[in-house]
Amino acid sequence: MLAGLRLTNALRLLDAGDAVRGEAELRTAATAGDAVTEVTAWCALGDLLLHQGRHAEAATALAMCLAVSAPPELDDVVEADRARAAALLASVAPAIEVETEIGVSPERVWDVIRDVGAVHTRLLPGRVTGTRIDGGQRFLTFPDGHVIREVIRAVDDSSRRLAYAVVAGARPPLDHHEAEFQVFPAAEGRSRLVWTARVLPAERAAEVRTRMEYGIADIRRTVEGGSAS
Repeated sequence: MLAGLRLTNALRLLDAGDAVRGEAELRTAATAGDAVTEVTAWCALGDLLLHQGRHAEAATALAMCLAVSAPPELDDVVEADRARAAALLASVAPAIEVETEIGVSPERVWDVIRDVGAVHTRLLPGRVTGTRIDGGQRFLTFPDGHVIREVIRAVDDSSRRLAYAVVAGARPPLDHHEAEFQVFPAAEGRSRLVWTARVLPAERAAEVRTRMEYGIADIRRTVEGGSAS
């Protein structure tokens, strides 16, 4: 009830032209713990920030909208806001998508992907030398000592989807970097792994795509080779 009242108040403030207080109320409603309210609040916040020209912040808010985990019975309720968030996000940070087919079952691939604390042993050994989890954050250490800090947005077993954000240490340096892995079944017991990212500035997308192409090839070799067991 309180979450819904905050959302209503935020929208009233925005309609009255009070963007500062409206934004503050949206941010509060977006973390209220009610899935429907959170989806609507994040979508509205992303829309507001986009209109203000705050593209990196807008992209993060819209990605948060899409990452909210709602029960299946509420899919119809949140569908419109999620569709709008996806469209707005595509307009500000077009998707970079790479994929590969892996010769093991979707269950096995997902078991590796969802093991967020074992990137250095099960997902990208050699490329990543250490993984540390601190609450909802993940710290990846590379062979040269460089550390990337990520926030885990969602681990969804039903859809085999892992969403995360790179919030510090990105290579190349980025204003915004949200990404997700999703595992799908393929023919003859194989799997299709799709890795999607959205980055700002958009001029960095080609370099990010190249890194993702190398990375997903390494993941395929690791999982098929059995070292991800």
